[in-house]
Amino acid sequence: MSGISTTKPFGSDPISPLTDEIKAQLSALEAMSDEEVDRRASEDPDALPTDEAFWATAEIVRPKIPVSIRLDPDVLSYFKAAGPGYQSRINAVLAHYVQAKLRETSAS
Repeated sequence: MSGISTTKPFGSDPISPLTDEIKAQLSALEAMSDEEVDRRASEDPDALPTDEAFWATAEIVRPKIPVSIRLDPDVLSYFKAAGPGYQSRINAVLAHYVQAKLRETSAS
């Protein structure tokens, strides 16, 4: 490995400058009362409710980083044989391995 990272951190893409239309919309939003924002959100058919029940089951989703790895054919076949989601299963196995090694390290 060269030690040079070719990946960009999450959220590092350049942000386009705000258009006058977007600036006007943001100004209008800032001028609204909390009650008006809540009313408009409740009338929006695409807005999901975010009450206590919603947050009780919400999960934090961390972005995944695409990588290319070389696997033995039998290992890949094993994971693919279980159907769609084989990459997630490989990730889960690796995550469990990392956690076990971290526990091993902290115990010593």
